[in-house]
Amino acid sequence: LSVRVFDLSDAVLEGNRDKAFKILRALLDEKQSALGILSLLSKNWISTYEARMILDEGGGMGDIQRSLGVAPFIAKKLHAGCRKWNLEMLRNKINMCIEMDEGIKSGTIKDVHALELLIC
Repeated sequence: LSVRVFDLSDAVLEGNRDKAFKILRALLDEKQSALGILSLLSKNWISTYEARMILDEGGGMGDIQRSLGVAPFIAKKLHAGCRKWNLEMLRNKINMCIEMDEGIKSGTIKDVHALELLIC
């Protein structure tokens, strides 16, 4: 699941909505929990934000790997992905994850619709 959600995050970071929707649909067809997907998406956005902060402070891929405690291939993905987004945009995605989580849990938004909004 986490690998597929990483693919979903990559598609969103690349701005490839068609691919993102295709991956999301596949995950939901596999009966993956919408809240589980949201949780992993949130974690990925937070890691991307942290990676961007490291880059903005002059760090590199090795610093991302050490600071976040991730495998080299994940550090490489974060390094590439976070370059396309600034801190404000990433903060907005994280805040949107929080809002969607609250909306799902309070019943004000359907879980699948919340995920669709996040990947737009």
